[in-house]
Amino acid sequence: MPDMWEGAKAYFGGVAKVGLGSVGVQAIALLAAPILTRLYSPPDFGVGAAFAAVYSWVVVVASLRFEKSILLARTNSGAERFTRLALGATVPVSLLVGILSGAAVLLGAHPVFLLLPVTVLLGGSSRVVLHWLTANRHFGSVSRLRLRQSIASVISQIVFALLGAGAFGISLGQTMGLFLGAASPLRALAGGRSADHRLNMRALLRSGLRIRSLPLISAPSTLVNNAGLYLPVVLIGGFFGAAAAGYFALAQRLIGIPMQTVGDSIGQAYAGAFSKVKGSEQERIFWQSVALLAGVAVCAWAVAALVVRSQVVVLVFGPAFAPSEELIIPLAVAGGFQLVSSPVSQTILLRRRFGIQFGWDTLRASLVLGALLVANYRGMTIVDACWTLAVVSSVSYVLSFFVSVLLLRDRRFRDGVQVSSPPV
Repeated sequence: MPDMWEGAKAYFGGVAKVGLGSVGVQAIALLAAPILTRLYSPPDFGVGAAFAAVYSWVVVVASLRFEKSILLARTNSGAERFTRLALGATVPVSLLVGILSGAAVLLGAHPVFLLLPVTVLLGGSSRVVLHWLTANRHFGSVSRLRLRQSIASVISQIVFALLGAGAFGISLGQTMGLFLGAASPLRALAGGRSADHRLNMRALLRSGLRIRSLPLISAPSTLVNNAGLYLPVVLIGGFFGAAAAGYFALAQRLIGIPMQTVGDSIGQAYAGAFSKVKGSEQERIFWQSVALLAGVAVCAWAVAALVVRSQVVVLVFGPAFAPSEELIIPLAVAGGFQLVSSPVSQTILLRRRFGIQFGWDTLRASLVLGALLVANYRGMTIVDACWTLAVVSSVSYVLSFFVSVLLLRDRRFRDGVQVSSPPV
C-alpha cells in the first residue's frame, strides 16, 4: 500500500507540474487574445489559423516519430542515442516541407507558408526536447519551456502587429516563440552528452532500423490522424472564407486549444509513467488518468456554457469576432471527448499495435473531413458544419477509448511487454 501511494503521489506530482505549465501557457494566450483581436482582423486570424493548422499537422512527424522511442529506451545512453536520431531526422523533413510549401505558394497559396519549413524545424526540435525531458521526469523543465515559448510568441505577435505585418505577424510570432523558447534547452542538451556521444552515423542508422515501424507506420498514421484534427480549419477557410476561419480560430483558442493542451500535458506524463511500470500498475495509471481527464472535461463544458450565456466574446474580444460565440459549444463537446480519450489512447502505441492505430486514424480522418465536405455540399452554415464535425469527432474518440481498454486488459501484455516485439 505505501508503494502504491508513493507511486500515485509521484505520478500526480508530475501531472501537476506539467499541468500547471499548461495552465500558464493558456492563461498567457487568453490574456493576450483581447489585444490580438483588436490588432488583427478576422481574415488575418483566418490566414494565421490556416498556417498554424498546417504546421501542427506536419510538426508531429518532423522527427519521423523517433521521439517516441526516447520514452521506450531502457537506459540513459539509449535515450540519448534516440534523442540524437530524432533531432537529425528533423532536417530532411524540414527540407521536404520547404520544397512543398514553395510549390504551394507558386500555385497560389498565401506567401506566409514560406515560413513553414523553418517553423517545422524549430517545432520538431522542441518536441524532441520535451520528450527527452519527460523521459527523465524533468516535468518542471517541460513547463518552463512551454511558458517561455508562449510568452515569446505573444510578444512577437504584438510587435509584428504594431509594425503592420498583417497575417504574417501571427505566423512570424509563432516561429519566433519556438526559436526563443527552445534555444536554451537545445544548447543544454547538446552540452550534456554522455561519454557515449561519439556515435557515428552508421550506429544511429542501426538504431533507426530497430524501430523502423515508427517512421514507416506510426508517422503515416499520425499524419492521417492529424488530417482530421487540424485540416478542418483549412477547409473551413476554403468553404466559408478567411473570416470564418478566423472565427473558428478564436473559438478554438477559448475552448478547444486549452482542453487539447491540458490533455497533451497529462498524456506526456501518462506515457512516461506507463512505460516505466508493468501489469496492474499500468491499469492503475490508466484509470487514474481517465478519472482526472473526465473531471477536467466536465469543468470545461461548464465554462463553455457560462461563456456563451454571458456573451463575453463580444464584450472582451470586440464585435468583429461575435460569430465565434456560436462555435464554442460544438467545439467544447468534441474537445471534451478528445480530452478524455486521446492521452490514454497512447496505450495503443505503447502496446506497439501500430496497425490498429493506423486503422482508427484513417477512419477518424475520413469521418471528419467527409463531414465538412457534406456540410459544404448541402450548403450548411458554419455553425451547422461545426456541430456536424463535433458529432463525428466524438464518436471516433469513444471508439478509440474502448480499443485502448481492450488492449490494456489483453493478457499478452500483462507483464508490460509484448513477447513478439523486439526490445527497444
